Amino acid sequence: MPKGVCHESQEICTAATRGKAAACESLDTSQREADDAANDFMKLACTLLAALMLAAPAALHADPAKLEPDAQLTLEFPELPATYYEQKTGKKTVPMLSTQLPENYTADKTFPLFVFIDGGNGGAGGNASFARRIIGARDFIAVNLPLFKDAKAKPPSLPGVSVNMGYIINSNDATVLGSSYRVMLEKLAQTIPNIDASRSTLGGFSNGAHATSVLAAAKDEYILSHFTAFVLLEGGIGFALNPSSLQDPALKGHRFIVLYGDTDKDPKQQIQRTLVGGPMVLLMVQQAHAAGLDLTHIVMRGHGHEQPAEYLKLIGAWARGETLPEVK
Repeated sequence: MPKGVCHESQEICTAATRGKAAACESLDTSQREADDAANDFMKLACTLLAALMLAAPAALHADPAKLEPDAQLTLEFPELPATYYEQKTGKKTVPMLSTQLPENYTADKTFPLFVFIDGGNGGAGGNASFARRIIGARDFIAVNLPLFKDAKAKPPSLPGVSVNMGYIINSNDATVLGSSYRVMLEKLAQTIPNIDASRSTLGGFSNGAHATSVLAAAKDEYILSHFTAFVLLEGGIGFALNPSSLQDPALKGHRFIVLYGDTDKDPKQQIQRTLVGGPMVLLMVQQAHAAGLDLTHIVMRGHGHEQPAEYLKLIGAWARGETLPEVK
């Protein structure tokens, strides 16, 4: 090969080598820039994540700006077992409570709770408006809780009663009720920090009243230390099946109101009410009075298993500590 050609070939090879090196260096530089950009992005992402984690605890509580007169709040509890409402209807629901603040709410004063639990399957927990209707618009925080039931527990028997006791909240449900309500009410207290437990009321209708009596009869520590008044409207099996529990010293200092109808349209239900239900309520009242408990007993004349408006009004007055008018 001629020297000129060889020399040119060497230059071409040298230039190619230099070009390759330059290209590699350029690729290395681009890679480093890409890596630096990725690192900067990760640092920014971590900073944002840390900020979100620090803010998360505050987000679990209601914004103080929302704690204002007549504010309505809903708290959900996905960690709790299925409600009795879900068990009975088959509708998948997240356990929740609903609450409404009074129209005269202020952050610098304390307000008692008025918790009312619905009958039947208890509902989904979104009926605080009914509790508000009973207690009124001022001075009390209205709350509605759902029911919980131990589906595996064997129901108790009640002589002379043809009702399927498996549908009724009873003493076997005390554990799931107590533990669930504690979780719910503790979160409520974290959300609304100015609750006055010394004047708070817990009660309900039918199964809601059964649940109330079950917890009181079981001497549930949290319930007895956070409520001083209990409403039993057309229910109270916790005491009915164990009337001597009303003599327990743990119930001293608590108030009770028991409302029971005397009339059923169904003849069979009327017989049960007259021969079984009525006498059991009277035994409860006798045991309570013998123990020196503050128990008010009202017979809802001409009414059966229902929630008459005039008696709901009496419940509200009683919970507020007002003197009750004479009931005819």
